[in-house]
Amino acid sequence: MSAFPPHLSAAMVVTDVSRLPVLLAVTIGPADAESTEAAQAVWRALLQAGTPFAALQVYVDQDAAQQIGSMDDVATWLAAQPTGSVQPWAVARVVLDWQAVIPALRPALEWPLQDFPDILSALRWLQTEALSPRGHALSLEGTASAIAGLCWQADV
Repeated sequence: MSAFPPHLSAAMVVTDVSRLPVLLAVTIGPADAESTEAAQAVWRALLQAGTPFAALQVYVDQDAAQQIGSMDDVATWLAAQPTGSVQPWAVARVVLDWQAVIPALRPALEWPLQDFPDILSALRWLQTEALSPRGHALSLEGTASAIAGLCWQADV
């Protein structure tokens, strides 16, 4: 889906839609307003196009974990949409830094949102919660490889 290319910014926020219906997002370090808006724009573009998806958000370190909750304006935008508008199927969040303090902010959402300590658990949950019920399969190995690639891109 070339209309939504991966996004890479100096602020270390990388999103990738090449594995739709799974949206991958990796945050490393602190994100500035510009990079947060760019990541949110990917979500909005998918939703406005009516593209259904499940999302895996990976926060690599403490600074990245502080970005949790930055999707508030997307949640606000979704709430303003007419009943029956496209919503994400589910969102899995992973904080890889086990010492990171996760902000308590959790906006009211109409889709399942779950936090996980590792990527494999999150992917299995997305498969069970969002993809299998809709007839989609998820390559755990291929998706994990894609996430590793995003982490590498963001760390360049």
